[in-house]
Amino acid sequence: MALLFSATDHLKEAVNLIEKFPEADLPAHVFNTLIAKASRASDLEGLMETTLQLMRSRNVKSDVASYNTLLNSFHLRKNYEKVEQLWDQMIQHGPEPTPASYNIMINHYLERGLLVESRLVFTEMQDRGVIPDRYTFTAMIKAFGRDNEPERAVELLRAMSGSRLGADPVAYQATIHACLSCGRASAAHDIMREMLENDIPIRSMMWTWLLEVYIAKSDELRAVEVMKKMGELCILPKRSNVLHMKREISHLGGLQSLSRTLDQWEKDTRPDE
Repeated sequence: MALLFSATDHLKEAVNLIEKFPEADLPAHVFNTLIAKASRASDLEGLMETTLQLMRSRNVKSDVASYNTLLNSFHLRKNYEKVEQLWDQMIQHGPEPTPASYNIMINHYLERGLLVESRLVFTEMQDRGVIPDRYTFTAMIKAFGRDNEPERAVELLRAMSGSRLGADPVAYQATIHACLSCGRASAAHDIMREMLENDIPIRSMMWTWLLEVYIAKSDELRAVEVMKKMGELCILPKRSNVLHMKREISHLGGLQSLSRTLDQWEKDTRPDE
């Protein structure tokens, strides 16, 4: 009866063979391939570690793709100490990190709420002359929003717009979110006007959120302006948002010029599912 071997069995056998023949002069890509394949399985962390140790014992240098694979794999496994050890090793002795390398580390810290550390990685990236990509810009825009620094988020959007990349809708939306979450309605509104002028799509929820912020600030003039624009764009808020805005107006007093439109929106919407 023939024995059936899984892909995992083949990987383990390959590592066993490398261990049995220490004199074999294997190229780096053999080890790098093993690391890449082992990283895809949740139960092969030990195999990755063994492959890495074999590389070190034979003075075979891992390439940047393998480091990125390892960093991401250990991050997904929440082995944070190993991520930071590998990163230190890469910076000191490994290949030059790529934008993807820095993005992994920025995400590694952001997901854990470590905003200061993510900003230090971003600064180090710039100091080493590594040019940020779209993911880097957008991730840091979100980070500055979470850190209550929307002005820095807007600066990054401008830097991205002026680079060869150009700002994309995702970066614009992230900047609007950063501004609105910090109560900077005017800054968000300016960005949305710019997006309209350049035919960049805006999520309808952003208009609703902008209107809610203006209502909370009792800025009737700007709120009316946003309402008119939402009408032109045929944007209808969710019923729950409409009811929230009506309650807010009732609580604040004034803003009566908005009531008629909100009443009509309430009639035109159905209860949220």
